[in-house]
Amino acid sequence: MKKLLIALFILASIAKNSAHAVELDGANAPQFKEAIKAWLDDDDKTSLPLLAELAKNGNVAARLTLSGIERIQVQSISKYFKSLNRKEQRSLMRSEKGLSGTSWERVEAEKGNSFAITMRKIQEPLVQESTIRELINIGEHEAASKAISRMPGYGTTKEIISLANDNLVSYERRHLIWQSAVLTSDKKYINEAKQELKRGNPLALMSVPYKTKDQRFEQLRKAIYHGYFVSPFIKQKQAKELKNWTMATPVFRPIKSLCRAECPSQYKSCTIMANQLISSYDVIAGHDTPLESVISQNTYLKSKRSRNTLLRYILQRRIYKDLEGNVLYNSHHQPTSPEDIRAASSCLADKLTALEH
Repeated sequence: MKKLLIALFILASIAKNSAHAVELDGANAPQFKEAIKAWLDDDDKTSLPLLAELAKNGNVAARLTLSGIERIQVQSISKYFKSLNRKEQRSLMRSEKGLSGTSWERVEAEKGNSFAITMRKIQEPLVQESTIRELINIGEHEAASKAISRMPGYGTTKEIISLANDNLVSYERRHLIWQSAVLTSDKKYINEAKQELKRGNPLALMSVPYKTKDQRFEQLRKAIYHGYFVSPFIKQKQAKELKNWTMATPVFRPIKSLCRAECPSQYKSCTIMANQLISSYDVIAGHDTPLESVISQNTYLKSKRSRNTLLRYILQRRIYKDLEGNVLYNSHHQPTSPEDIRAASSCLADKLTALEH
């Protein structure tokens, strides 16, 4: 397992160091830097009005940052932003053009800003291979990685193989290469997938074709995707190995950064429970900076904003209630109770309670 992770870290570094972030106009303005610092400190009340004012005055970095924030904000919304009415929200995030406002990214794209034009391509129904390459060329590696995850559903498996041949598929999306290999009969990557299965790489299990009659594969794949390792279909030894893999692989760095900062004495138990509560491989793997050209992924993951975004996302998943009216958290296989969370990590339970109130 150790050798496997080292090899994949090398692959990831090749892809992510192939281009550097672009310096956007206005990024060095003192007010912009002040706004970014406040945003990373999870202070929307200070940061968003500052960014909005800068955007209205033509600051390109502020404009594209606001569009990036709007794009990732679907994961969780701060109490301050929720307290605003729709008109106030639009005024902070968009230009005044149009009935619902127009994204600043679109405004810049219409002016011919090549960076904005590339970023807008992420929103297209069909993600093209060329878009992934353009994103990497402008240094937006995280956006490229997230966009790659949308390609298989649109019959672009050959394009993923092409990106893989140039080492442009990040570690957390490696399973998509193997999935594509099965669908395109690519022997090179089929053999690679088989080798990873033999090594016990959990990501290789996720590359097994969606329709399989093998329930063992199916249940393990669901456990990996949803982070729920307590199941009658999963042996105790397998559950232990999956937990160890969760702590070793870079895929789960967002929740590991959360737990390392907030619950260091319960680092492992906090990480395992956070994975179970978020219940989505894609959400964790896609927990990215709004704009890498402004905020590096490392800086973002170390910030209070990143940590609170994940905690708010967990809180937003409290949708189930038991017969006595107690709130339960929506997780795979069966709901998770507040008592279950506290038993696993009292620190994580306290952090959720504190953020809620």
